[in-house]
Amino acid sequence: MSVDTFFQECSIKMGVGILDRNTVTLLPNNLTMEQSEDMTLFMITKYELVNTTHPKTGIEMRIQMQRKILSEMMGTFLPSILLLIITFATTFFKPIWFEAALSVNLTTMLMMTTISIGKMQVLPTTAYVRMIDIWLVFCQWVPFAEVILLTALENYREADGEEVQAQMTLLETEKNKAGSGNLIKVVENYKTSKVNAFQEDEVFGEKNADGE
Repeated sequence: MSVDTFFQECSIKMGVGILDRNTVTLLPNNLTMEQSEDMTLFMITKYELVNTTHPKTGIEMRIQMQRKILSEMMGTFLPSILLLIITFATTFFKPIWFEAALSVNLTTMLMMTTISIGKMQVLPTTAYVRMIDIWLVFCQWVPFAEVILLTALENYREADGEEVQAQMTLLETEKNKAGSGNLIKVVENYKTSKVNAFQEDEVFGEKNADGE
């Protein structure tokens, strides 16, 4: 952005009719400013009367005005920058605050739309795209992109969580099956060891053999 962006030059050309050019000549002498140079949106920095291409053609009054950017900074840029910072902060919200982050971004987008509509009503209508238009569209696009990003991340977390839960369920099932098989083997081994110990006993083993 150049320095000339903050200045605006207006001119008024005053000429003489063809029939009066031989008798009337406009001279750029003194230019008196009766009103205050400090206006609502502009500050008059320079005003002068100059000749046009030929003295007989007429004169031209040029007024150079400087735009007051403080009102624009306080009314448009500062609120929009703060809203963008809040939008960026929602990226660091924990996953459990997904609904809160979504509400903050949608509210930010609504507020930027309100600021944009209010500014469009104040500024004159032009056929070209202004820098303020690009800035306001960008400020509306950022929370929209943040909503898409948060939604995609939440969808990825849910898919990843479902996959992990399925894997955990499968592992638990296999573990339970393996545990049941081991328990059966332990019980069978315990029974076999008890029978062998009973038969090998000197007292009860002989009685068991006699009984058979």
